[in-house]
Amino acid sequence: MDVKRTPDSRFEKLDGYAFAPHYAEVKAEDGALLRVHYVDEGPCRAAPVVLMHGNPSWSYLYRKIIARLVAHGHRVLAPDLMGLGRSDKPAAKSDYSLARHVDWMSQWLVAVSIENATLFAQDWGGLIGFPVAMRHPERFARLIAARRCCRSAKARPRPSSSGSTTAIARPRCRSHSSSTVSR
Repeated sequence: MDVKRTPDSRFEKLDGYAFAPHYAEVKAEDGALLRVHYVDEGPCRAAPVVLMHGNPSWSYLYRKIIARLVAHGHRVLAPDLMGLGRSDKPAAKSDYSLARHVDWMSQWLVAVSIENATLFAQDWGGLIGFPVAMRHPERFARLIAARRCCRSAKARPRPSSSGSTTAIARPRCRSHSSSTVSR
């Protein structure tokens, strides 16, 4: 597996993001070692909160939330999903799959050795984080889903410019805009 790594200099002087980097190594299917970056703030023995971002974001998304949770007495861990932020970036598109992300994040969870955590998962962080929690239920006390509403089963057909029919799925919550789904 060809792996790229963003130089640390690219993360210097980011507004509101003065967190020390932490890394855990995970193994790819081919045996390659990959580096997962994570923020780890707050007292080690405090009630842990894991903040799992979506795609194409990274832990920078939570820069303001981290300080508030720490001020309320929590330990906060915010990993960067593989391919994003300070984590390693497998070079080939074929290196990425939902199953691999779940495996990489499961390995990360075991490596950081937390228990009784609250998982706050946003967007793709939920699609990856909830299967991780199902694999390791002993490590989580609470799960929180953010921006993960269900799509309506009803869709209204609409012709596209190519002549094929598409459907517009209407979301059940206001946080998502309509998305186009091919039929």
